[in-house]
Order: sequence, then C-alpha cells, then structure tokens
Amino acid sequence: MLDNLLFWNCRGLGSSKARLRAMLKVLKPKVLIVAEPFRQDCKLERWQGMLKFDASYSNGDSGGKLWVFWNDEVQVNILQESNQHVTFIINSLLLISAVYAKCTYMERRQLWDGLLSFGVLQMPWVIIGDFNTIRHDGERRGGCPRLPRAMEDFSSFIQMVD
Repeated sequence: MLDNLLFWNCRGLGSSKARLRAMLKVLKPKVLIVAEPFRQDCKLERWQGMLKFDASYSNGDSGGKLWVFWNDEVQVNILQESNQHVTFIINSLLLISAVYAKCTYMERRQLWDGLLSFGVLQMPWVIIGDFNTIRHDGERRGGCPRLPRAMEDFSSFIQMVD
C-alpha cells in the first residue's frame, strides 16, 4: 500500500500543476496528500477531477493546510482531523496520519499529544508529512541552530510511537 501513497508539500498548487500531473502519471498513487495547496477548499472538488481522483478531503475547516485525494480502488475512512493533521485508515489495514505541523514548538506539542491517542490501535501506522522540526542539528545544513526543547519534544514523540 505504501508504494501507492504520495505526500507532497507543494507550497501552492497553481504554479505546480504541471509538475504534479507529471509525478502522478509516473507514480500512479492511489492516495495523494498535498500540503500547503494555497487554494480555497471550494476548489477541492475541481482539483479532484483535474487530478483524476474519485474522492477528496480537506482539513481546511479546522484551519489546516492538507488535502487528501484517493481513488475508488482504496477505501478511506477519516478518523480525525485538526489544523495540523488528518488521520485515516486505508482498507481497514493501515493507519495514516498526514501531518503539516505548525512552526512553533508549543503548537506542535498539541499535535504530538493528539497523535499519541492513536498508538492504542492495533494496526500498522504511518506518520508522514512536514513536521517543521528536526531531531538534532545534524539533520540540517546552515541557518540558525534550532531550539533544543523543540528537537527534544520531537525525539520524545518518535520514541513513544516507535
């Protein structure tokens, strides 16, 4: 199933339409998650048709920036959304949490706490997305050092769900 899933932080669908279509043609995902579409949710259905998907979902009503598209070949059940994630089950077999995390570590703490509630489910779980943080400074190049507390929070979250 994971070979049929694509997450893309496109930072605006308008200027990325041709690139996205080319990726979809080559990769043929059954599930597409787009972060930062920079489009109003009223355009979601239009994009669904343009990208040739059968269904779609957005966390825009919660203030989020994630769009999820899927084909009828897979059954998608949305479990929960927030302004930082959409969590769903694919074919009653695989739990997916698609994440576009906030930039401040205090807001990300709400995300980590919210996602931990899914750890009790007895099924494979994939957490995919843009976490807007790193585990340690060795994971990046250049720029200012990251806040140690934010990296510790992220590392702790990973250890708890691992």
